[in-house]
Amino acid sequence: MRALCLALCAVAMVHVAPALAEDEPESKRPGLRAGADIFFGLSNIAGPTRRITDRQWAAIETFEPSVVYLDWVGHGDNEARLSIGIGDVYTGSDRSTRQPVECLWRTPASSGSLTLGKHYVPFGQQEWEYETRWGGMLEADLAGAELALSLTHNPDTQAVNAMVRLSRQFGGGVEAGLSAAAGRGWSYSTSHAVGYCLDVVAEMGSVTLTGEGLIADGAQGRYSFGFIKAMSEVKAGWRPYVGAYYGHDEADEMGELRSGVAGVEIDVTPNLMIEPGLGRASGRNVWWLTARARF
Repeated sequence: MRALCLALCAVAMVHVAPALAEDEPESKRPGLRAGADIFFGLSNIAGPTRRITDRQWAAIETFEPSVVYLDWVGHGDNEARLSIGIGDVYTGSDRSTRQPVECLWRTPASSGSLTLGKHYVPFGQQEWEYETRWGGMLEADLAGAELALSLTHNPDTQAVNAMVRLSRQFGGGVEAGLSAAAGRGWSYSTSHAVGYCLDVVAEMGSVTLTGEGLIADGAQGRYSFGFIKAMSEVKAGWRPYVGAYYGHDEADEMGELRSGVAGVEIDVTPNLMIEPGLGRASGRNVWWLTARARF
């Protein structure tokens, strides 16, 4: 599976199609495009103040990786992506992740798309389950709802992991999603074999509320996780937020989580955002100052 997906990505990357009309968004014009999404800053999230090279999460760890990538867009909405992690999450001495971050080929299929390669698995709002795995994913419109179904190979447990998320938009700016997962080690290769999640996003004027609740069960016990986050755009380019996170682990594999965060995202330019933030987790006061550059 992995070798096949790499071959498909390589074939797609070397093919460059002619350009479309000038009014087509640059990211969707046929051809090959290089880019980067890079986080860099300072924080005491790991103890003494030091640099961070990925985005922090819940005042306990870095989470979203800094990447460089190649995107290819062809005729008929065929796409490919290769992204490589350049921060500590993918290059640090204590990393548990494997390169590349993504290596995928996506093609239209029926009323949606089919993705083959290493892709982010569909589960909740990806606040907890934020992994990429080798396999396939089908995304489709199902009677007005959005369905994402992923089958991947787990290199640690040598098992097939299945994840599915069904989401729907409702009136009043509300989106709700239901997710389920099965397979040994489906969540970060722990002992949990099944999982369920409910997530909701609600637009309330200038405020966006996001939350989810997750349960993962296995032979060693249950893991429960939940979070709620509120963000508001108080003026153009200024988005303050507050959030609270909870996690309880009977299996003692993922640890206990109790944290609260507050910060603000500030768009300095269309390609540069800075984020100062404060949090409280594990009995510690945590702070961070991060810049995010995209080009």
